[in-house]
Amino acid sequence: MIKRVFDIFLCLPALVLLSPVFIVIAIAIKLSSKVPAIFKRARAGKDGQPFVFYKFRTMKTDADPFWRPALSPIRSKTDKNWQTTSRIFA
Repeated sequence: MIKRVFDIFLCLPALVLLSPVFIVIAIAIKLSSKVPAIFKRARAGKDGQPFVFYKFRTMKTDADPFWRPALSPIRSKTDKNWQTTSRIFA
């Protein structure tokens, strides 16, 4: 409980102070590309519960097909192990 209160009272002022910087970053991303500046992604959280977080876009839209040929040797080795040892939403 104390950690939660500390997080709220520390993060709220930081969010207010940094909001102009976030706005400038969002405008810069929007001016440099035609895609939205912020996107949301679902991840597995505590006890496997999914949660959604928002993030500034750092890559172009549909970047995965662009990088797939370069990453395929790495993925072929790691995917097999990951699929057998990891459970995200099961």
